[in-house]
Amino acid sequence: MNHEVPKNCPWFDIGQKLDLTPRVNPPEPWGYGVYPPPTPSQLDNLATHPSGFDPNAYIDKKTTVTVKIIKRLSNTLKHGHQVLLCKMTKYPRSLAQPQMPFPRFDPKTKTDNSVNYFILKVSDGLLFPRGLSVPPYDNWQLTEHFHVRESAALRFHYEKHLVRGDIMGPPYHVPSYYGTWIVKLPYTDQREGVTKIRYFGAIATEYIRGLSIKNLCSSYDPEETRLVPKNYNVKPEYRSALGSMNPQDETFRLDVLKLWLEGVVKSLHVGVQWCNLDPQIILATVLDLNGSSVPTKVVFSDFSRTEIYEKTQLARNPEWPNRHPLTELPKPPLPFERFGIDAISLFLGWYPQRWEASPWLYDHWLGWVFGRIEDSSEYSVFRTSNSDYESRVRELRKIVADLAAESRSSQPEASYGEDCENAIEELRSRKADEWAVRNVETFKNDTPPSCLTMYGDLNAGTWGVKVFTSKRQRSESEDASEEETSSPKRQKQ
Repeated sequence: MNHEVPKNCPWFDIGQKLDLTPRVNPPEPWGYGVYPPPTPSQLDNLATHPSGFDPNAYIDKKTTVTVKIIKRLSNTLKHGHQVLLCKMTKYPRSLAQPQMPFPRFDPKTKTDNSVNYFILKVSDGLLFPRGLSVPPYDNWQLTEHFHVRESAALRFHYEKHLVRGDIMGPPYHVPSYYGTWIVKLPYTDQREGVTKIRYFGAIATEYIRGLSIKNLCSSYDPEETRLVPKNYNVKPEYRSALGSMNPQDETFRLDVLKLWLEGVVKSLHVGVQWCNLDPQIILATVLDLNGSSVPTKVVFSDFSRTEIYEKTQLARNPEWPNRHPLTELPKPPLPFERFGIDAISLFLGWYPQRWEASPWLYDHWLGWVFGRIEDSSEYSVFRTSNSDYESRVRELRKIVADLAAESRSSQPEASYGEDCENAIEELRSRKADEWAVRNVETFKNDTPPSCLTMYGDLNAGTWGVKVFTSKRQRSESEDASEEETSSPKRQKQ
C-alpha cells in the first residue's frame, strides 16, 4: 500500500458519497502521560483500519448510512482532521450505538436553508502529519490518538447530557453527537494496479451555522498575542438574510466571551476540561439549523484535546480521587473561580483593550454578568485556597466583582460597557475598600502591576489546584485539623 501523503484527496470531492459503518464499542482514549498507553494490538494495522474494527465481521445493513459531501470546511492537506459538511442520502433504520438521531429534512417547514446538514470529521492517516519527537510517532498513530480522544469526549458529554441535560445540542456549548463511524474507502493501489479497500474513523456532529472567533477577526497569527476583530458585518455560509455578526460590537464580543466561559465550567462540572482553548475552536452563531435568527450562542468545534479525568491514569491511582472534586460541587464552578485574566490571554483583542491596562476591570465584568461571588442557583464557589497569597488576591478580585454585581442589581436592564467600569472610583469613595484600591495601584513599590504580579499564576495546574489534593494529602490535612479542633479532654488524653 502506498502510504505517501497525496497531493490531493479526490475521495473528499464535493458531491462524493461515503458509506459509513457504526464503530461499535470504540476504544477508550489512550495516550502517553495523561491517559493510559495503548496496547500493542491497538497500534496494529492502523494504516488499513482503526483499532478494534474487523473488516471481515458481519455488518447489519440496517445500521449503515450513506452521506454526500456538500462542502469542505477544512481541507488543508497534512493538517489533520478533514471537516466536511454533509447531508444524508441513506438514513440508518436502527441505531447500533448511543447517539442523537440525525437531523431530517421536514417538508412541512421547507425553506431555502432547511436541509439535513451535519458535520463529518474524518480522521484519515494519509492526511495527517507525522508526530513529534515523542509518541505517538507516526501519522497513523497520531490520527487514531486524536480520533479516540474526541470520540470519547463527545460520548462522555452525551452520557452526562442524558442525565443532567443543559450540555449538548441547541442551544448548548457541545454540538449534537451523531455517533462514531468507520468510513469505507475503495482505492487503487498504484504499485499493484488493483482496487483495495481501507477504513478510517469519522465522527458526526451538529452543523453550526456560525464562524469561529478566529474567522471573525481580520488577522490572527499564533505567534502574535492580539486578535483584530473585523470592521464589517460577517455572515456564515449557507446563510439567510439574517444572521450577520458585527465583531466591532463590544456587546456582541462580550456575549460570546460570557457564553464560552459558561460552556467550559459546565464541562468541568462533569469532569471534562480543554487543554487547548484557542479562538479557532470556538464558534459563534446567531442562527439555528434552519437559518432562523436566535440569540447569540457559542459551540465548541474540537474535542480532540480535551481530558476526561475519570479515564486518566491519575484517576486509576489509589492515591488520588477517582472522580474530580469539581464534579462534586452542587453546581458548575463560578467562572470567576476558574478564569483570571491570564487564563483568557489568547483572546486579547477580543476582550476590551482597557482590560489589558486595568485587569481588575475584567473582574468587574465577571461580577456584572455572573453575579456576586457566592453560591447561587447556577454556580458554586470554592471553599479553599492554595495559599495566603492567593487568598489575598481572590479577596481583592471578589471586592471588585461584588461591587459590579451590586451595581447591576440596581439597573438590571443596562447593558455592560465602558460606562459601567467605574469600579475604582466607587471603591475610592468607600473607606472599607480603600485597602483594596491601594493594593491594586501600589502592589509593589508603586510599580504598576502586571497581571501575573496582581493575580499570581492562577491558571497553573490544569485541574484547579485550589480543591485538588491526593487522598493521602487530604487524610493528613484532616488528621491535623482534627488534632487542632479536638476537645480539651481529648488533648489531655
